[in-house]
Amino acid sequence: MKFAILLAALCGVAVAQFGTDNCNQAQFLACNSKLGDFWRTDTTTAWKDLATLDRITQSLIVSSYTIDSWINVCNGFSAFYGCLGQAQIRNCLGTVGLVGSGLDLNTAYAYQGFIADWDFKCGVGFWTMYERKVLTTCVESTYVNYQKETAAALTSYQTAITQDPANACKYAQTLMNAWQNTYMKGPCRTVNPAQAGWIGCQSAREYSNAQFRHCKHTTTCASPSSVDAVTRVNAETGKTEYETLPFYEIVNDKAVISQAASWISE
Repeated sequence: MKFAILLAALCGVAVAQFGTDNCNQAQFLACNSKLGDFWRTDTTTAWKDLATLDRITQSLIVSSYTIDSWINVCNGFSAFYGCLGQAQIRNCLGTVGLVGSGLDLNTAYAYQGFIADWDFKCGVGFWTMYERKVLTTCVESTYVNYQKETAAALTSYQTAITQDPANACKYAQTLMNAWQNTYMKGPCRTVNPAQAGWIGCQSAREYSNAQFRHCKHTTTCASPSSVDAVTRVNAETGKTEYETLPFYEIVNDKAVISQAASWISE
């Protein structure tokens, strides 16, 4: 009951902040159809059932775990977001839009965590593992073959924040530590466990930060000094900005950005 009351309050804040549901459903469905065409799979229920979308991304990362599989997933999301445009990304994939599409609030927050995680995987996380082919292979293998471990940690996190939302940041850090441990001790243990562990930890951090934004001030991952944040605060406006996904293509067997990332505000 305590959590239900809290979520109702959060929903009220979301409505007050972003207004009513202004998602253009016809455009959203058309863009989702294009996403299915891009990935060559059925995405009809991808935005109604998160488990379906999760299974789709897993199925697209194929052995022998080369960067091409990851690029395919990222370019699909990038094409989908490009089709929607910034306004409809906010309207359809924001809290109010997701709830307006028929999802309960908990599921809407889970989608936002999933989206934030893949924003990281296709941004800073992509370039971190792309620099070393062996790291790419082991990270992709961990993502696909250690779903049982990462899913168990995620389930524990979701149960904990439901029962005790006031301590969400503590449970977020526990999730981050669990994913870091999985990525360090899986296939990457003999390659670059520290770097792989950071990727796992930061994935969980972006996931949980999307749900509890205040936690970004307390949760931490040991990250390379050369890695930039996926979010930033605009010094002039004071608003938090989010980095959109770049679009990649393979040129002479190398991944290059054909369309640069950009920053959008809340």
